[in-house]
Amino acid sequence: MSMAAIRMGIIGCGNFMSTHIPRLLEIDDVEIVGLADPSAASIARMKERNPGLQGVPEFASHQELLRDIRPDAVEIGSPHALHFEQIVDSLDAGCHVMTEKPLVCTVAEGEEALRRRERAGTILMVSYQRRYSPAHRYIHEQIKAGAIGRVQFVTGLQHHGWYWEQRGQWRQDPELSGGGQLIDWGSHLMDCVMYATGLRISAVMTHENRYDLDVDVDMTISARFENGAIGSFAHVGNAAAPAAEDMGFYGSEGTLLLRGVDYNTVDELRHYDARQELVDVGELPAQSSPDHNFVDAILGRDQVHSSGEGGLDVLRVNEACWESARTGREVAVSYSGGR
Repeated sequence: MSMAAIRMGIIGCGNFMSTHIPRLLEIDDVEIVGLADPSAASIARMKERNPGLQGVPEFASHQELLRDIRPDAVEIGSPHALHFEQIVDSLDAGCHVMTEKPLVCTVAEGEEALRRRERAGTILMVSYQRRYSPAHRYIHEQIKAGAIGRVQFVTGLQHHGWYWEQRGQWRQDPELSGGGQLIDWGSHLMDCVMYATGLRISAVMTHENRYDLDVDVDMTISARFENGAIGSFAHVGNAAAPAAEDMGFYGSEGTLLLRGVDYNTVDELRHYDARQELVDVGELPAQSSPDHNFVDAILGRDQVHSSGEGGLDVLRVNEACWESARTGREVAVSYSGGR
């Protein structure tokens, strides 16, 4: 382990950390120095799956980890409603922070988290992993370069069995989840749309189905963008079909279409020019991950590509969507500060 190693603490040892920890263990600049979770069984399972964690100190709370280990950085993978306290405590302890999505559960919490980050002078980022996939990066770069002209219309569809897969789990408990399908898997779609286009959503009109739950399961969103473009997005959380995610970006001079399966696997990417002819996409950008970006940003080797500001923008859209669903009216999305 080099002298430049980042001493990394892990807050939350549930299923989602099973993707982050193996990557961290492969990065030479990282040493995992503590695992925090109120469930000793979760920590034990994580150690069993990852032999490189043997001997790493265990803690029942994030406060104990921060106090006793004083890590340089932490990654957070806990139920959504716990993010805010864990983030601000970690920032106040001088740590760099990466959290699983969502950033936090409310706009007010997000604004306070960013204030704490400014005061700490450290990094705060959200693990929106699609920003690091070759196909999503290609779309972002092509739109930024003007390859499809002015973005005019955007579509998005997600469907999977969230309603029954998460039955009885914390993701369907608003006290722990902060919301339903929109703040969970749907959060990725709204982030992808704004990341890819470089545009903020300015207004939404939504309808939802909750079935017998206290949170949204299905939602349809009619959206306006800050440049005058419009969009239509559907989150289907009660689908009797394998998980899939489709997006379309329609510009004045071309179109980009993406179909994804199994959450993160891109099945098809098509690029049409203004003559409706397929464009050879060539070699796609390299695959990366939020974990690698987090480490590189801490060490000054790269900028953050999924910032706390981006996570806050998604929360602003979420709150407007929920208000529209409640009131039956179009709701403007309110922004303050920069992305």
